[in-house]
Amino acid sequence: SLALLERGIEHAPEILWVSTSRRQLARPGMQSLNLEPMPREDAQALFVERAQRVDLDFSLAPETTSQLQTLLAALDHLPLAIEWAAARVHLLAPKELLERIHRRVDLLQGTQGTTLNALFDSVVDALPEEARQVLENLVVFDGSFSLEAAEAILPKDLPHLDALQTLLENSLLRRTEASLLPGEVRLVLLETVQAMLRAKGPGPSQDLQADHTSDYA
Repeated sequence: SLALLERGIEHAPEILWVSTSRRQLARPGMQSLNLEPMPREDAQALFVERAQRVDLDFSLAPETTSQLQTLLAALDHLPLAIEWAAARVHLLAPKELLERIHRRVDLLQGTQGTTLNALFDSVVDALPEEARQVLENLVVFDGSFSLEAAEAILPKDLPHLDALQTLLENSLLRRTEASLLPGEVRLVLLETVQAMLRAKGPGPSQDLQADHTSDYA
């Protein structure tokens, strides 16, 4: 826990402490290192290793490798999502998993009944109200977007920068350098986050869609 880590730092400052967390801890003396999603080869190896735990005969044929890579990309190369998807191979082949990936809420579930949907809810429920509103609006974007594009469609009365920073710190939003303009920061919602948001509501309003469309017209 965070309290245990803080006590350790206090009583043994000469030790270099390393901790992983979905949310940045932001404590004095701590440094944060943002981890990118798993590389494609590592994600594929993890899937195969976890799949063989439930099906010893599981192996990748040449014709299924590309399907698995597409599936892993849709799962954002996230280890937990990969492990839960791999646990389904005793019932579903990679091609069938890919066909059902839009139903992540039902497809991805832990061995003790924990669902990705429940984990997502716990994260979102802990956000400040302003950050939740911003997150729900960002679902209008497919792919990466600039800060300027985000601000163009967000309600003017929301603290945009603070809310976006909170989403970044909670790993719901990711920073990417992919841009045609050198030095421009772009943001992206993970596909899994988008799917969870779209499964919970009617989607972006017509006004929001119109603002997004006009911004790119």
